[in-house]
Amino acid sequence: MKYYTLFFSVLFFIGVKSQQIDYSNTRPGEDIEYCTTHKKLQELLQDPKYRKQFEQEQNQFRNEEAIYLKSARKRGTVYTIPVVFHVLHSGGVENISDEQIYDALAILNRDFRLQNTDAKTVHSDFAGLPTDVEIEFKMATIAPNGACFKGITRTYTTDETTAGDSQVSIIRNGNNVYKGEWTGNKYLHFFICKSVGGAAGYTFRPFGSGNSMTNGIWILHNYVGSIGTSNDIKSRALTHEVGHWLNLMHTWGGNNNPGNIASCDDPLQDEVDDTPKTKGVTFCNLDENSCGPRANVENYMDYSYCSKMFTPKQVARMRTALLSSIGGRNIISSANNLKAVGVTIPKLCGAEFKVDRKTVCLGNTVNFTDISYNSPTNWNWSFPGGTPTTSNEKNPKVIYNQPGVYSATLTISNSSSSQSFKMDTAVVVLSGSKKITYLESFNSLSKINESDFWSTTNIPENSRFEVIKGLGYTDNSCLFLNNFSDNEKSSDELISGSLDLSNVKSSNEITIQFRYAFAKSTSTNLEVLRLSLSDDCGETWSVKKSMTSSSLSSIVSPTSWYPSSEKDWKTFTLTGITSNYWTKDFRFKIDFQGNGGNNLFIDDINIYPTAPQNEIVVGLDKVDESNLLISPNPVDNQLQISTLKDNVRITNYRIIDLTGKIICNENVTNLNQTSNFEINTSNLNSGSYLLQLDTNEGAVTKHFVVK
Repeated sequence: MKYYTLFFSVLFFIGVKSQQIDYSNTRPGEDIEYCTTHKKLQELLQDPKYRKQFEQEQNQFRNEEAIYLKSARKRGTVYTIPVVFHVLHSGGVENISDEQIYDALAILNRDFRLQNTDAKTVHSDFAGLPTDVEIEFKMATIAPNGACFKGITRTYTTDETTAGDSQVSIIRNGNNVYKGEWTGNKYLHFFICKSVGGAAGYTFRPFGSGNSMTNGIWILHNYVGSIGTSNDIKSRALTHEVGHWLNLMHTWGGNNNPGNIASCDDPLQDEVDDTPKTKGVTFCNLDENSCGPRANVENYMDYSYCSKMFTPKQVARMRTALLSSIGGRNIISSANNLKAVGVTIPKLCGAEFKVDRKTVCLGNTVNFTDISYNSPTNWNWSFPGGTPTTSNEKNPKVIYNQPGVYSATLTISNSSSSQSFKMDTAVVVLSGSKKITYLESFNSLSKINESDFWSTTNIPENSRFEVIKGLGYTDNSCLFLNNFSDNEKSSDELISGSLDLSNVKSSNEITIQFRYAFAKSTSTNLEVLRLSLSDDCGETWSVKKSMTSSSLSSIVSPTSWYPSSEKDWKTFTLTGITSNYWTKDFRFKIDFQGNGGNNLFIDDINIYPTAPQNEIVVGLDKVDESNLLISPNPVDNQLQISTLKDNVRITNYRIIDLTGKIICNENVTNLNQTSNFEINTSNLNSGSYLLQLDTNEGAVTKHFVVK
């Protein structure tokens, strides 16, 4: 049996056994070991066969390094390493975004090409030493089976206790690109995980043929890049681990314990001549000189928080590793391999784009961003209904001036091929802002998605807000969220269209009210109902009122609950809406954070420019009543409505009895401004009623009598 086979068998054992935190290998205040590369190496060296082969190969490496230092090819050639990021996740924050991965790749390239500006600020003792490694990292675009991909795989697992080779096995058998072996001497694998055996990261120095998929780097998701779950302080962990993968040791030598545990007596330490002897640090102590000379604390292979450089001899060591057959590093950077994995000629396979906001108001700008892969050089966009209607920019901006639902199409191309992608519902442009006073009782809707004013969101995809008949506070309809059937945490939003508050007077007080009915499944349910406002058509939101389930309701029902009487309903009221929200593109949203509780019902959403009222408020913005006539009055079966002024258009009407109950609430469509329309009153009992008419200029209330 070859020794590298034994190596990976031992690696499996190391990866899955329980890990205890070694605090001599952590940074101050952290409960994670920064790096366990040398710790894992020492465990492997306990096997005599592995130790013998490793020592033989390291002696071979030292000879190759000496030859490299004397050769004419020391500098000037930039080598490329193809990389694949494998994200192993269970649906949590560890499933980091593509953007966070691209950020990590950019930082890795920046550091290895000496493009980091902080390299100019190293301590004066090391001025002039920071060196360009002349190694670059690019996404592979061709999987082992020839499939095109973006250099990222994602694997879902419910097993969060795995580590090491077990994690690689799960990725190998369950990723979304290619299920099978990804050869370790053709790709540099980054395994992004929720846990890597108690460490922030680790890898293995060059050994054997390197053809196993486990010839890669393990890294915690929150040490990848500088955005998303990570931050700038942790962003250079990959730079450190790639240094190990290219045969660098820590500056204090071949162990994972900087400080007093390290020894100044080791004649080799890290086997690099131009890194001064040191015991290592776990913080940015630029005065560290426990071994005599000032330590190169700002080195990427130290544990300081201020790493920013590799030295010339470290660069020579890494470039030797990349040219050596040990660990297969010479294969991975070869011209034939770069072509085979789609780095030299990236394979164009995924036209795709995103929009910064899907729902906008009239006259708003939408930013389109190309997220295609891999390496398109030309972009051709089509924007029906937008301005411009076409574009050749990579990331164009488009203005929409007419309401409607619009598609967008992107065609990308390079020298070898082209791809197209169409998004049928790319942008929803809301109709003109409605004026207040505004009332929604859901009586005229059968489905919420039929409304041109309301929209919903639902995460995850489970029960969402829907119109239900046979229930309601003032009439026979309301909004229903089947929260009882959702046994997991969820977020549901009901989002309004735009409302014009630009004409609100300084003396007015704006009130938003709605009725709700809610019950808990148990007394300990913790759920939240919130109301948020936007002054810019939903581009930004601000939570203005939040109520938890303990204050929402005292009703507890272990079975699916429905309101049975008026006393089951309560009123949610928001006041104090400041003048910065008095814009023509005002929007609001009702947001419910579910957590396995019971059902929620919403009715009579009402916004009006007065202090809070006990009853529904309509018709506060008056228009000249002489422009609207109703006849006959009293009426038997048909009430005729006439508009006498060209610019007055009726949009909605409500019939209300003298108790304040809304009998009918209907939208008016396709009405010529000067023509008549009729309302059927044959189903009304004899008595007096109010007819409330919403128009483009305000609201009118008329009194009529049914015989």
